[in-house]
Amino acid sequence: MSDPSIAYGPYTHAVFGFCRFLRENGMNPGTGLALEALAVARTGVLTDRRAWFHGLRALFCGNREDFDRFPGLFDAWWTGNREIEREKTTPKPKPDQWQKLRAMYLGGESDRPAEEEGSETTGASAVDYAMTIDLAKIPSHQMEEMEALAMRLARRLSLRLSRRFKQARRGGRLDMRRTIRKSIARGGDPLELCRRGKRPRRPRLVFFLDCSGSMDRYSLFFLRFIYILRQHYPRVDAFLFSTRLTRISNALARADMEEAMTAVSESASGWSGGTCIGLCLQTFIAVHGRDMLSRGTRVIILSDGLDTGEPGMLGDQLAAVKRRARSLIWLNPLTGGDAYKPEARGMREALPYLDHFLPGHNLESLCALESLLAG
Repeated sequence: MSDPSIAYGPYTHAVFGFCRFLRENGMNPGTGLALEALAVARTGVLTDRRAWFHGLRALFCGNREDFDRFPGLFDAWWTGNREIEREKTTPKPKPDQWQKLRAMYLGGESDRPAEEEGSETTGASAVDYAMTIDLAKIPSHQMEEMEALAMRLARRLSLRLSRRFKQARRGGRLDMRRTIRKSIARGGDPLELCRRGKRPRRPRLVFFLDCSGSMDRYSLFFLRFIYILRQHYPRVDAFLFSTRLTRISNALARADMEEAMTAVSESASGWSGGTCIGLCLQTFIAVHGRDMLSRGTRVIILSDGLDTGEPGMLGDQLAAVKRRARSLIWLNPLTGGDAYKPEARGMREALPYLDHFLPGHNLESLCALESLLAG
């Protein structure tokens, strides 16, 4: 499934796909390294396969075992020349990936990857699969399709949030469309005039995205969802946090997704480190609270809640946010597991102050968020 309305660059999917492929085969390139690899690609090194290989090897290999395994993994993904041991659910890499990527970079081919031939699931089963599969378990060859679905959800949410009018019983403007639609049942006579009044001021959305090591599998997906949402709905601010807080709203304002991801990687610090949620919220309140927190603000935190900060600080800062915001929503990818219980200290501190505590591990979770924010 492809969506031509989404502006993908010539190598974003290939680079991120390679990072997922490495994770499927035992290596662990986190979100920060994936963004750094994208930044390397933008330097023009893609015209030289040898330089590209050595650049990625230096970036991704932190020990001798990874250093020795990397050539086989690199060839398997980019050229398809080598077979390596893979799980049954892991797809074989497409042949000639290197030539396609290089041609796309040089402008010789379309910047959209070709659609996969065939499909593993169809009809209602495909929809159920797409909506419920854990984002961390999506095979590489299906990631583009899942991202396209998420982008549609983001655009739909932005449209619902942006509507300026709502139905009204009296006063307001005449709603000709609803009036005509209702008149059809009465033979075309407009016996009932429908009106619409102005909606309340559009809410401001403030996202906090956990980019610590435990959230690597989800961070990039949510980051791109927020990017598309912000492209269509300007009242969105976004922050990354781990041991430090970084505002990325300006970086996400770039028209090109690759440029936005590169700008995020250049501005962010503390990727894949620990998690000091309370300290980061304290920084937010001190620096941005006056401008961003009001009764029209909805705060959304995307995190597994594995806080390593000072005990009690997270609860205190969430209480301060709750007093000044309209609602406080927490999405936790770990809640997708049947056996999960919010027993970590951070989540126990946070729960009393949350208006909504929801899963954050699949597209069904994003649908629930959409209904909640636009309802």
